Amino acid sequence: MVVGSFGKTTTTRALLRGLGYNEGGAADSGNYGRLAALKFLRQAWSQRDIVVEVGISGPGEMRDRVGVFRPDVVGFLCVGLEHVLSFRDKAHIAEEKSQALRMIRPGGVAVINSDDPLVSKFAAESGVRLVRFGFEPGADCMGIDWQLDWDVGSRLHYRLGSIEGRLEIGLLSRAPSYALLATLATCHALGEDLAEVDARLQGFAATPGRLEPLRALAGALIIRDDFKSTLETIHLALDLLGQFEGRRFVILSRIDAPPKPRGLAYQAVAAHVGRVADEVILVRGGWQNTYKGELNRHLASVSRLSKVTEVYSSEEVVTYLRPRLRSGDCVVVKKCRESTNNYGTQETVALELAGLTNQRVADPASDPSFTKDTIHVRRFQRCTAEPIEPD
Repeated sequence: MVVGSFGKTTTTRALLRGLGYNEGGAADSGNYGRLAALKFLRQAWSQRDIVVEVGISGPGEMRDRVGVFRPDVVGFLCVGLEHVLSFRDKAHIAEEKSQALRMIRPGGVAVINSDDPLVSKFAAESGVRLVRFGFEPGADCMGIDWQLDWDVGSRLHYRLGSIEGRLEIGLLSRAPSYALLATLATCHALGEDLAEVDARLQGFAATPGRLEPLRALAGALIIRDDFKSTLETIHLALDLLGQFEGRRFVILSRIDAPPKPRGLAYQAVAAHVGRVADEVILVRGGWQNTYKGELNRHLASVSRLSKVTEVYSSEEVVTYLRPRLRSGDCVVVKKCRESTNNYGTQETVALELAGLTNQRVADPASDPSFTKDTIHVRRFQRCTAEPIEPD
């Protein structure tokens, strides 16, 4: 059983792969109630080991959702601010998620992220046997080194007891690499042959929509991170963008369930954008003015940001950006569609830019009906308050 604020699906996929099973279907939406039970039953039909992620949205849910499965192993990944509006604070979230550890069968084990102090604190109070993973000294499965390689993803050097290994994986950030450390620690606790597990995990790719690298038709790098747009995932994606050498674009819409005070959350994101991006494209909703004040301050100062573009839909993002991209560019794509349901609409911007979907929008280079009125775009140049007319 896999619990935590972030990384559950990637860890579930890695565990299935490390144990020698097909990871297909692990990335499908649904980690609670009947959806989690359905995944459980699908695996129980054909395999000895069952790996299911379990999510919650409020207090009092974890014990019932995990208790029905009575797991032998629970992986506790991390505690973040997602769903914080339903809780008092992060400690309250950690306390609720740690209830999963109390549902472990006698003789079972909790595999925990020892780099997260809240995970460590509440896991220690659970009374179950603990196996720790992380990058800090003292972890049973420790990440010794992680190196970003834009051509292949990254390289992870780890140590587990007296065994050292290196994984070449398709992950662009150190954060999702915790999923590999959790998998190695879990497989070791289950008595699996680590050499076989290591071989299975080589080339492990990003989960769709979670810092997933794609190539645009023009050769630009697209970082598809549109599964959700919570505050921490936005900052993580911007940290990655800041390491890229070349022109940098970021596509943003609203923040999913930002912590209060919400204005400060938007200001923090706008300030981060100003430090790392050359252009930000805002998909309009009722929230964009909360970004713009801070963004305009960066436009008027000596910062990297030189342009803010507003469009009215995700389709217009593609129409505007596709002809402007070239090799050597990087685009971070966060969730664009306006929806009260974080996971209820299919995001297509990154896929459109990479030419991986049959859905197409108007292309000014090939569509004779395209006029400057087809797309409503406002662009703000540095030190300029007046918008430039669309091309």
